[in-house]
Amino acid sequence: GGLEKAVITLANALAERDDYQISLYIVLRSEPIVPISNKIKVVFLTNLRLKKEKKAERYLRKLLELRAVKGAIQGLCNAVVISSRNEYSTIISKHTDGSNFVIAQLHNDYSAGEALDFKNKYCNVDVFVQLNETFKKEIESIMRKNTHTTISVIPNFIERQVYEDVVRENYVIAVGGFNKVKGFDRLVVIWEKVCETHSNDWKLLIVGDGKEFENIKGLVEEKGLRDKVVLLGRLPNDAVFQYMRTAKIYALSSYSEAFPFVVLEAMYSK
Repeated sequence: GGLEKAVITLANALAERDDYQISLYIVLRSEPIVPISNKIKVVFLTNLRLKKEKKAERYLRKLLELRAVKGAIQGLCNAVVISSRNEYSTIISKHTDGSNFVIAQLHNDYSAGEALDFKNKYCNVDVFVQLNETFKKEIESIMRKNTHTTISVIPNFIERQVYEDVVRENYVIAVGGFNKVKGFDRLVVIWEKVCETHSNDWKLLIVGDGKEFENIKGLVEEKGLRDKVVLLGRLPNDAVFQYMRTAKIYALSSYSEAFPFVVLEAMYSK
């Protein structure tokens, strides 16, 4: 998803410099959604793989993940450590030694529980990077008693690509993980109304996968939209770009976002 793209894109950009070694620590084994530079040393912290899980299995996996992250940070010194998930950042802040420079990143909207972590558990984080100025102001207020951590803003970015002009089709496209935050359920309901009042030669394409996939598929069938909504599943990054280049409209239906990669990609594909 977007977080994976953000991490790999940043690592690839940093790897263009030759004055230090970039290591990418990965908790779960899976095929990367975008290519990883061969200049980067990839370290798998566990042998765990993404799969459908029951609640108890997910809890156990999280424990193993956090133990692996703790072991990794305890083995590092005189390093710049960049963490992209709150649960990892709290572990790193707790167990890093004074020789490391720690950068935490916030790639999504945050819960009240996460706000408490920022307030109480980021004391050894040197820089906390936000995706936009709104979040920066909010986090500065939350962490106002923390005199050590600097709050900065670095938006997401994508690598420049060269694309040939293509013939646009009557497609509206949406891309993202199939979770409740992405709002694909309301997008399908909206599309039902569009089909009632507009020409029927348009189609809605939704790219992605996740635990809500079957629910969205069921909603599409319930609304009688099997010929009007195409669920494309998880696709390689190049294929996603190609669909974006072909579509005429991008639809963002999320209930909450920080600075979504798909907006950059859609803007770049216009």
